[in-house]
Amino acid sequence: MHSSVEIGTEGRIIKVTKLSNEKYGLSTLGRMKVDDRAPFADNNDTILDCGGNILSPGFIDIQINGAFGVDFSSEKTTKEDVFRAARGLSKHGVTHFCPTLISCSKDTYKKMIPMLGSICHQDGKLMVSERRAKILGLHLEGPFFCAAKRGAHHLENIVEE
Repeated sequence: MHSSVEIGTEGRIIKVTKLSNEKYGLSTLGRMKVDDRAPFADNNDTILDCGGNILSPGFIDIQINGAFGVDFSSEKTTKEDVFRAARGLSKHGVTHFCPTLISCSKDTYKKMIPMLGSICHQDGKLMVSERRAKILGLHLEGPFFCAAKRGAHHLENIVEE
């Protein structure tokens, strides 16, 4: 027996190159079946009528500098800011993401890497029902660049050693 899960019914899926008009059910446990009654549901599960909308796996953003007014490379960013961004991403279908830290000051790395890492560790225990995207890991965009090929990255934040 499993704990309560959410099950979407009356949805459609994309099959290779076209949208299917068959009715599908999808559970948070990954079960999918052509049926409109969610036959695999337990009594403690929540059934959601998808109203013919498209059922799909969540998106994974592996490189995102920020979202919803939150800059992941700013020392001013708080845990609540990160949670706000994660809730916003979730509303747009993102289930997991890797916050990106651009090349920045050592002080910024010292604050942001442990904070984002602790959220990532916490997210490993996050329940699906908490309605925010989870952090999979961090994307460090620098500071190890060739100074001559640094593009928009500030020279003072580049480490060539």
